[in-house]
Amino acid sequence: MGGTCARGEPSDSLPCARPRRRKAECTYSTIGGRADLHREPTMELGATPNVLAEPALKFRSTGREAMRLRFFAIAVGAALMLLSPAAQAQPSPQWPSCTGVPGVDWDQQIRGCSTLIESGRETPPRLAKAYDSRGIAYAKKADYDRAIADFSAAIRLDPNNAGYYSNRGNAYNDKGDHARAIADLNEAIRLDPKFATAYNNRCWARFLMGRDLDQALADCTASLRLSPNQADTINTRGVIQLKLGAYDRAIADFSAAIAMNPKDAGSLYARGLAKLRSGDSAGGEADIAAAKAIKADIATEYAGYGVK
Repeated sequence: MGGTCARGEPSDSLPCARPRRRKAECTYSTIGGRADLHREPTMELGATPNVLAEPALKFRSTGREAMRLRFFAIAVGAALMLLSPAAQAQPSPQWPSCTGVPGVDWDQQIRGCSTLIESGRETPPRLAKAYDSRGIAYAKKADYDRAIADFSAAIRLDPNNAGYYSNRGNAYNDKGDHARAIADLNEAIRLDPKFATAYNNRCWARFLMGRDLDQALADCTASLRLSPNQADTINTRGVIQLKLGAYDRAIADFSAAIAMNPKDAGSLYARGLAKLRSGDSAGGEADIAAAKAIKADIATEYAGYGVK
């Protein structure tokens, strides 16, 4: 699948979009794993093929696999040497300010990406990446209409990039248009059936719509099968279990999320609710008190999700 680069100059030679992290580090999610933005590492133009910072995507290879990777690096390096002189030109100085990831002020990123978009020098794949990164910056500033417009421009330029559909779906989700969010996430998953973050985000969108909770549960489980030990996804699944009345399973999910992050106010609060409903008054009150000590307005936040 394709997408945008984690930082610096994007590559025309390979698809390069988010996250993933997955839960990518450039997420504008709130509790429940909402709206992760898809990013993946890529290769710098003209550089030896390598894998950048995201640990989940680092190659760990020996023997024949390492040999295959060396041959791949040689082949791609040779292909890059055949690029035109224009393609091998120095990267625009604006790319380090147009990353779509934290570390650069979002207003500065909007300016940097706008300069690239308006320059008339970028190839369609690079232009798509600039639109995507600017869209992420707008989304981070809660300017969802502009974010959606930029993600749509990226999709027009690169319609086979699952990350761009996922990012637009996230923006629709935060805008409250969950039906359109699900449509975009469906397309992201069609393009990349192993896109764990898209399954997670579709799970959250279905939950927010308040229907198809069984399908939402299946999406979260699929996401965790592809990318285990994601605390936000486990929290989301726990919230759905709570809504479905599966209190023991909800408590197990919230406990797993809390084990990863003992300061997870949302999981503490929701586990408290599950304990209360399963008859454990003392345990439930203790969890709710601990959650409010971490985040005083956690009950209000969860009430907005229909969990109270």
